[in-house]
Amino acid sequence: MSHKLGQIVSGLKQSPLFQLSLASKELFHSNFLAWLCEAYSDRAGCLFATFLPRPPLTCEGLTVCRESHNIDLLLTYPGGAQLVIENKVKSLPAKQQLEEYAAAFPEKEQIGFLLLSLTRPAFLPLNETTNQGGSRTR
Repeated sequence: MSHKLGQIVSGLKQSPLFQLSLASKELFHSNFLAWLCEAYSDRAGCLFATFLPRPPLTCEGLTVCRESHNIDLLLTYPGGAQLVIENKVKSLPAKQQLEEYAAAFPEKEQIGFLLLSLTRPAFLPLNETTNQGGSRTR
């Protein structure tokens, strides 16, 4: 390990925020995204709005809901458009779980589904970035 990398690792070990993040990486990540969308709805909300079927004209008035009905993050935009975010930081994405979440939203004209994952889902063909339901994966 290089000297500079050693200093970075040492700094992380001394950071209380880093230590707190180790407890539940997925929850920590979702909570951070929720905070980001609430604190900077004009920027973060508009960034996430690109994953909606039809992005809203404004992100002002964006509401953020955490861990509602097992959904990691639900962003509700002015006009009723919603983005369902499933955050897979610790575990692998399962197609059945995502299909169950999608089934909970029968009116999909204003609903976007976004999977955030550190690994490529095994069920997703190699040449695709979206699944059959139109959900984008990143």
